[in-house]
Amino acid sequence: MDLQMLKKLNFFQQAHEESCQYGDAQCAACNEIMERRHLKRHRENDCVNRAVVCTYCGGEVRQSNMKV
Repeated sequence: MDLQMLKKLNFFQQAHEESCQYGDAQCAACNEIMERRHLKRHRENDCVNRAVVCTYCGGEVRQSNMKV
């Protein structure tokens, strides 16, 4: 295999690793690491730092700052 072919293979391998749904991804809000395929659900439902609407004032606050 020549050098140019190795560079192409490396490029495709790296692209796959960055987009593979079974690869690890980190939540930008809480830094938790999970499989990329779970990241959207985590951000919308599980992340302690996701934005939610305050029951009392209607303002946007972090889930972790809400009082129960």
